[in-house]
Amino acid sequence: MARITKLGLDWVSFTVAAGVVTTQSVALVNVYAINPVMRHYFNSPRRFLGAPGAWLPGQLGSFFKNNRAIQRMLSVPGTSGFRGRAFGSLWDSARRLLPNSRLFAGATPNTWINRFVGNDRFAHRLGYNPRVGTESVRGVRAGQTRLDWVARNVYSKAQGMGAGRWSAARTAVSGAAKAGGFLRFAGIGGGVAATGFSVANVVAQGNPVDAFKDDPLGYAADIAEVGFNASLTAAMVAPNPVTIGLAVGTGIVYGGLKIAENWDSVKETTGKAVDGIKNVAGGVADGAKKLAGKLNPFG
Repeated sequence: MARITKLGLDWVSFTVAAGVVTTQSVALVNVYAINPVMRHYFNSPRRFLGAPGAWLPGQLGSFFKNNRAIQRMLSVPGTSGFRGRAFGSLWDSARRLLPNSRLFAGATPNTWINRFVGNDRFAHRLGYNPRVGTESVRGVRAGQTRLDWVARNVYSKAQGMGAGRWSAARTAVSGAAKAGGFLRFAGIGGGVAATGFSVANVVAQGNPVDAFKDDPLGYAADIAEVGFNASLTAAMVAPNPVTIGLAVGTGIVYGGLKIAENWDSVKETTGKAVDGIKNVAGGVADGAKKLAGKLNPFG
C-alpha cells in the first residue's frame, strides 16, 4: 500500500512538472522567438511572460473547448497571440458592462474580480523596475507583473510619505497582494509550503553522503524537487526569463529523475499498455479476417 501511495504521489508530482515544462517552454519561445519576428514584420503587439498558474483572460478559451469553431481556432499554429488579445478584449468589455453598484460587503463586482485575479491598473502603474523608472513597465495584466517590483515601489512611496520601516513593509505586502490577487497569492503560498516540505524531506534523510549511497536516484530526485519548487515559486512572484527558465530546467531534471527512479514500474505499465493494444489490434484483425471470409463469394 505504501508503494502504491508513493507511486501515486510521484505521478502527481511528475504531471505538475511536465505541465510547467510544457507550458512555460512554449511561453518562452512565443515571447522571445516568435513575437519579435511578428512585431518586426506584422506590427504585432508586444507579448510578455506571465506568472505560472496566474489567471489571464486568454484562459477564457478553456471554457469553450467543446465548441467546434473554438476547437478549430485552437488547432491553428501561431494563433495564441490573437486568442489572447481576443479574449482579453472580450473580458474587458464584459467588465465594463458590470454594474457599479455595491452588491456585497460594500464592494462592486469589479472590485471583487480585482481582489480575486489581481488589479490590472494598479499592477501596471506600479509594476516598473525601480532602478530604471516608469518606462520599464512590463505587461498590461496583473498576471504579467513582477510583484517584487510592485512591493519595492510601494515601499519607497510609503517611506517617502513618512511611514516607518514596518509600516512601509506592511503597505508593500498589501500593495503586492492588491496587484497579484487572491489566486496568485494562494499559488505563491502553496509554492512556499511545497518548497519547505521538500527541504524538510531532504534534511530528514540525514547525512547527504549516506543518503545518496542508500538511494542515489531517489535522493537526487528529492534535491531536484527542492530546486523545482523554489524556482516555480520565484517565477510566480517575478516572472522573467531567468526564473521561468530555471523552472523549466529544474522541471526537466526532476521529471527525468522521477522516471528513472520508478523505471521498473514505468516499464511494467508501458508493457501492459502495449500488450493491451496488441490484443485489441489482434482481435480487430481476426474479426476482419472472419468477416472477409464470410463475404468472399469464392468461399
